[in-house]
Amino acid sequence: MNNYVHVRYIIEGDPKDLVPRKLIEDFSFHIDLDTQIQTIYQTSRAKTTHDELDLVSLSQIDDGVVEVTLRIPISEKAGSECLLFIFSIILGNIIRRAEFTRILLRELRFPNRIMVGLPGPIMGLDGIKNFLGLRNQNVLSSPLASHGDDIEVSVSRALELIRAGISLVPDSPVRYYSDFADCSGYIERFVSSVANAGLRGICFVNANLGFRSLDKMVSKLKDLSEALNWPIGLRIDPMLVGIGVVERLRRFGLPLFCYSQFNRLIYSSSAGVAIPVLTQLLRSIGADIISVGTGGGETYDKGTDTHASISCMLQPWRFQSGRRTRELPRTLPILTGGLTPRIAHEVALQHSTDIGFHIGKGVLAGPLALRENVAAFKESLLAAHNGKSYDAFLQSEAKFLAKYERLVK
Repeated sequence: MNNYVHVRYIIEGDPKDLVPRKLIEDFSFHIDLDTQIQTIYQTSRAKTTHDELDLVSLSQIDDGVVEVTLRIPISEKAGSECLLFIFSIILGNIIRRAEFTRILLRELRFPNRIMVGLPGPIMGLDGIKNFLGLRNQNVLSSPLASHGDDIEVSVSRALELIRAGISLVPDSPVRYYSDFADCSGYIERFVSSVANAGLRGICFVNANLGFRSLDKMVSKLKDLSEALNWPIGLRIDPMLVGIGVVERLRRFGLPLFCYSQFNRLIYSSSAGVAIPVLTQLLRSIGADIISVGTGGGETYDKGTDTHASISCMLQPWRFQSGRRTRELPRTLPILTGGLTPRIAHEVALQHSTDIGFHIGKGVLAGPLALRENVAAFKESLLAAHNGKSYDAFLQSEAKFLAKYERLVK
């Protein structure tokens, strides 16, 4: 097990190409991780338990559609630093496949000796909730509607969100400041205002654009975070800047908020990577927060990928290889897109307080004031934590239904 990568595909194609012998020939030709890793280390090919790719299982899903699990040998020299390199080879392999009508990478499992060396999140779900004082509540996130406004105006708006019960401000106006002095000025005022009000909240600097030197900017943010004794987060789109940048930024020790419309960039008519595979990779290399699609599942695979991704972030990860043991912190899932109190309630029934919600105009622009709109949303979550169905909640809370009619439609 320690010298193999396990890969599971869903493949659609001509039935004559979906037989064991043909599949082994095709994938052996296209995937040779051992040789490519040895090229990096500039050493001769190391011996592994088996030198050949193995077909672990093959099952038919439908006519011309099969599920295939392969066991790919890798060098004993391949460590945790090879994780993204291995993924890039496998990703390139499926994108260039012309012999299949469609191929989807459904699962990717690495040997424990690679997993024990991975960094994982800095704060993770539990660290973030401990800092915010939300052990038994869901974390709420919301964008700050600011486009390079005066720093004091932006801080005032951010503080209003936090007073209303929103703890994460991921789209801070920092993205609109081209000068680090303006960026640090906003952050210092944000932290002092929140702390002086006796509250907790985290702002996130957009790390995708706006600075000539990303490493230099992040290094300064690290120093600022230490000076303020307050976490400063980085918000990053892995599909825009590359998953490797996430790995690089993790080394600075700041919490990472990863977001993206994964489905638009990964799925295509002929090849794709299931969202949980990307979630697994991002958690492994250091994502503290990952945004996922709508709770109703309209975005990804009728909900299958959305809930599988959430489970991937929340399940315990403990790996042992020889004398080394590593337990990776859990990542905080933030559900986003098309949220209503009803959808949030349904998800909270399944995942309790371990999931966060990114709420926008659908909730914030409700019929009452900001704080009351957020309170209405949180009431629906509390009903879920108490085991009450949403319909039963509405029937027993006529006042809620009357006050927040726009929200519950």
